[in-house]
Amino acid sequence: MPRILIADDESEICQMIQSYAALDGYETIGVSDGAEAGELCRKQDFDLIILDIMMPDMDGYTACRK
Repeated sequence: MPRILIADDESEICQMIQSYAALDGYETIGVSDGAEAGELCRKQDFDLIILDIMMPDMDGYTACRK
């Protein structure tokens, strides 16, 4: 099953994306900041990563570069 990592500090947006992805058969994991997304990427593989640009601690641009 394809896996998607969703990083967004607004939980409602993250949940909405997860709901729509689940309807299409995707496994999703949601996190609230770029640092947490980076940690998960080091430990697990994802087929797609959706990053919000403006997040606390580490923004989406920085998380993408790391």
